[in-house]
Amino acid sequence: MENQAFLRVGLFSMCFFLLVFVEFRSPLVRHREMWTINRLTNLLFLLSTVGMSRLLISMSAVSAAIFAQSNQFGFFNVFPVHAGVSFFITLILLDFLIYLQHRAMHAVPFLWRFHQIHHADERLDITTGFRFHPGEIFFSMIYKWLIVCLMGPSIAAVVVFEIILNSFSLFTHSNSKLPSRCQAALETIFITPQIHWIHHSIRLFESQKNFGFCLCLWDRLFKTYTHYPLVEVTRLKFGVADMNARQNNFKDMLLHPFRNMHGLNYLLGRREGD
Repeated sequence: MENQAFLRVGLFSMCFFLLVFVEFRSPLVRHREMWTINRLTNLLFLLSTVGMSRLLISMSAVSAAIFAQSNQFGFFNVFPVHAGVSFFITLILLDFLIYLQHRAMHAVPFLWRFHQIHHADERLDITTGFRFHPGEIFFSMIYKWLIVCLMGPSIAAVVVFEIILNSFSLFTHSNSKLPSRCQAALETIFITPQIHWIHHSIRLFESQKNFGFCLCLWDRLFKTYTHYPLVEVTRLKFGVADMNARQNNFKDMLLHPFRNMHGLNYLLGRREGD
């Protein structure tokens, strides 16, 4: 997997441009302007993510898989199973653990400080999938490094998972309207834009639904799944109730998690503002 970085970048780029085309031809919501300061902010967050990933490359999930394989560490190295079985289990288990991570980002006030930057986007499109604070990326890298080391999966499985993770981050946030039959079929198994947009609602009840990033299995299992007709989804208002995202520039968003750190109570605050 020496060329895994080039593979991931190539597939990520293909996915991005494909979704840009879909957004242009078949958007969920039609906007008058395509490029605003909000989109620029999201692109700058992408650059910060790339920079952090390169700086902390030894903390990546793929690096953790290489470490585990080299040192015969982790469950699948101590208790080896068929390669195909371990590959499948790795993808399903990592999907579940990312679901749990996402729920923690909402439930733990300190983590919400960083994750709310993602939710502050008041107009969703493909670039919202870039909009993650470097602090959240850092915590996510540590989390994935630890769980991959404990699992000891194959390098190939982790690379495939990372490709799926990045691709679905673009897809589920994109302003893409799927054909009704395709939407109905996909949402029985996967998270789609029409499903994930509900999670970005400014209303507390809706923002506590649809935490999954790829499979909707965990939301259905833990009763956090909900579905709206397309017409209701297009009427949703996005953002964070107790956060002024009007000054939506990169510097303000970057510094926002570190302001008034003594006074944040996310769940209480959101209920008051709902």
